[in-house]
Amino acid sequence: QVHLCFGMQGHLATLLEHQAWKLAQSLGRKWEKICSQEGEEQLLTCLSLFLQCSRFYQKAKRYQRHLIANDFAALICVQLKAVQIHLAASLQEQQNSGPRGSAGGA
Repeated sequence: QVHLCFGMQGHLATLLEHQAWKLAQSLGRKWEKICSQEGEEQLLTCLSLFLQCSRFYQKAKRYQRHLIANDFAALICVQLKAVQIHLAASLQEQQNSGPRGSAGGA
């Protein structure tokens, strides 16, 4: 809020971008960690941070940084979609195999 009152959107955007990078790096590169409910939540938060910093870069007329933040947001979207598709497929697989497994054992 203070940053906005004093017209420091560029500084706020830089802080948000730094937080987004820290969060993205903390997620790591292992698919098992990324492709989990926690990974999905971290990707959503990361996406939100990149979109916010993009908006503040635009307001600060730092258009190159605005476009870079948009590019990273787009990459996060692709990763997020892959995670969501995988989680949905895993859930569907569990639901399909669950009743058969119990019926077959009876």
